[in-house]
Amino acid sequence: MMYGSLKGSTTNILYMKLFICFLLFVFSTNLKSQKGEACDQMVYIAYQMYKQKDTENMYYNWKRAFVDCPGHDKKIYIVGAKIFQNKIKEAQSEDLKKKYIDSLMLMYDQRIKYFQSDENYIFGRKGVDLLKYGDLNEAFDLLEKSVLSQVKKSEPHVLLAYFDAVVLLYSKKSKKINDILEVYNKVVEIFEYNLEGKNASTYQKYYNKVESKFAPFATCETLVDMYSEKIDSYLNDTLWLARAENILRKKSCDNTSIYFKISEKLYDLNPSERSANAMANMLAKKKKYSKAVKFYLEAIKMNSSSSSIHEYYYGVSLCYYSMKDFRSAIKYANYAINKKPNWGVPYILLGDVFIESVDDCAKNSFEVSLMYCGAVQYYLKSKEKDVSSSNRKIADRKIKSYESYFPSSDKITKEGYSIGDKYSLGCFLSDKIVIANNVSALQRFR
Repeated sequence: MMYGSLKGSTTNILYMKLFICFLLFVFSTNLKSQKGEACDQMVYIAYQMYKQKDTENMYYNWKRAFVDCPGHDKKIYIVGAKIFQNKIKEAQSEDLKKKYIDSLMLMYDQRIKYFQSDENYIFGRKGVDLLKYGDLNEAFDLLEKSVLSQVKKSEPHVLLAYFDAVVLLYSKKSKKINDILEVYNKVVEIFEYNLEGKNASTYQKYYNKVESKFAPFATCETLVDMYSEKIDSYLNDTLWLARAENILRKKSCDNTSIYFKISEKLYDLNPSERSANAMANMLAKKKKYSKAVKFYLEAIKMNSSSSSIHEYYYGVSLCYYSMKDFRSAIKYANYAINKKPNWGVPYILLGDVFIESVDDCAKNSFEVSLMYCGAVQYYLKSKEKDVSSSNRKIADRKIKSYESYFPSSDKITKEGYSIGDKYSLGCFLSDKIVIANNVSALQRFR
């Protein structure tokens, strides 16, 4: 009896312990749930204040969330970074500014600690601020890690900061001009990819800043010397050759012996869309236009969906224009326009075709004057489609040059027409020309 009673007592104690553990679990779960809800609310309020730029309430609610809810939500560290960026700008003393900079860096470190998948992205953000307030070498290392890992996802201001960092290190003799060139090549490739995306205008703005800052290092003399010195070490490196070809072409150094050597080697090693285009550019510069056309068409055939296909079609058009095959020049200029309607260059070429075709198409002096109207129609269209300053300058210069050749009002009346009428030349210029005595009239009626 005594043993049975003892056994029952032990069983009851075990049940009691299990029941207490269950109660503690339920209580703990409820506490966690309540804390989670409270954290959600604090983070939500702080983030809403952040979006509304209500700095006073933002700071109060953010601080509670930061202290009580570490790692609960990445918005804690997004808001925190913004708070301390503002406080750095408003700091009244260097000591206070340093304190806020340390706090800003802590926000980045804490976000990386709790949200490791954001690490490479945050390296970029942290690198941008370190470039402003911290150690230059550390900033460069973080920016490089971010860009090399994020690649095409890199933010435009991070790409700019990466380039700024290498230029600053060069000024301190910690980097060489080749390092500037390497970084430039990397960021430009990413910029050009994103110029076709939904944030194209933002990437374009930062791309322009990089181009402006690179300009002092981008003289043909400097680039040719640099590539000439290095090419023997990179004769079998297709990536290096492709980047070298790209930059020499972009900086109008594509009529140099080093450019020709790079283009030929690149094509020999890797007959690709890009190397075929390089060969075409080289041959066009050497005025071997028919051979250049073959390589442009090869590049098009290799990748008909290339983001550069409009340039290849324009290259074909320009070659035919140079060979005075104006019918083919028109055909391929229109292909280029079809691929990129807001690019002004092919419209300029179509206008030039009118000027160069006068002897072939005009049957009398009146038609000669109308062909100048036809040319200016295209120059105006180029300005309308492409608002870039470089395109506008070219179009305006040509318009100014040819407006004086328009027919006079008396001549138009004498020929039996009125200003604003349309005229067909026949010939291979199928467009109807607006009859006008000046550019203003042409703009009104075209």
